[in-house]
Amino acid sequence: MAVPSRKDVSQMSRDLRQLTNDMARLAAVEIMNGLADAGPAWSGEFRDSWVAIPFGPSATSISGGSYPYQINDIPEYPLTVKEVARAKKYEIKNVAEYAAIALDIEPGEKFMRIGEPIKPIVESGTRSGGIRGAVSTDAEGRATSTAPQDWYFTYIQGGAMAQALQDGVQLAIKRRP
Repeated sequence: MAVPSRKDVSQMSRDLRQLTNDMARLAAVEIMNGLADAGPAWSGEFRDSWVAIPFGPSATSISGGSYPYQINDIPEYPLTVKEVARAKKYEIKNVAEYAAIALDIEPGEKFMRIGEPIKPIVESGTRSGGIRGAVSTDAEGRATSTAPQDWYFTYIQGGAMAQALQDGVQLAIKRRP
């Protein structure tokens, strides 16, 4: 999809610029909810730590919410030509202290089972190598995981993120009067 030039955007009505803004915000909502659904959830802290960080100095500050995320959890850009023409709108990031471990990017050292998870367990057995999702089925082991290994990369590269982006755009169009 081609990014509109400033000249193209300057020809847009205010309503169309608002629609563009809403598309970006609702796409961010869909992606954040998709990540929260796909990822691990033991206490809910990681699931509630997704934020949309706006690019550029004129966007409002970072805001967050909790799962399930809503459009009010996403900062809104001013409807200026410069901001609507911006190709990159948001960086979606998990701000939990242990996000890299929960994303299966870095190994963890201690995995403590505290209570029961809020999400169903997908793997039980023995954890190998310190990676959160690397749990082999072994009746002897006590390791558990509420999301499969490499869930984050699967979400991004397997088409779920692209579908969430499309769903957010379509939702914005349907909401217009």
